[in-house]
Amino acid sequence: MPSASVGRGRPNAPILVGYSLVTGAGLGFVGAPAMSSVFGSVAPESVPSATAAVYLGNQIGGTLGIAITALVLQNRTESHAVVPAFQGTFGYLIAIAVVVGAVGLLLRRAPAASTPAEPDADALPAEGRLLPEPARQEV
Repeated sequence: MPSASVGRGRPNAPILVGYSLVTGAGLGFVGAPAMSSVFGSVAPESVPSATAAVYLGNQIGGTLGIAITALVLQNRTESHAVVPAFQGTFGYLIAIAVVVGAVGLLLRRAPAASTPAEPDADALPAEGRLLPEPARQEV
């Protein structure tokens, strides 16, 4: 893997841009289908609750992930040089991402919750039909 810095710690801009593009594309390819499968597997009336649950899970998961990664990185920088510490920490993150991705592939998508169909207007008795309101005339 190419280094993101060029001598004396100056950042190598093209490599950093490349890493950022790969990360953004990965998040886009994973995030949207995951959300779509969540919302496709709940009843329409439960979508607001599912949205809140997914958002809360994302926020808590992201916070815990960042905190744990920072702790691992801090622990590794005490016993290694900075570059090997980052390489080892991101190696752990890649391994975790591969495991989570494999588990995600094994999950089966639940069928969408069915909603009762609207009754046909002609099948309702005359007293059950909704009649259009009469037009109002201005005087």
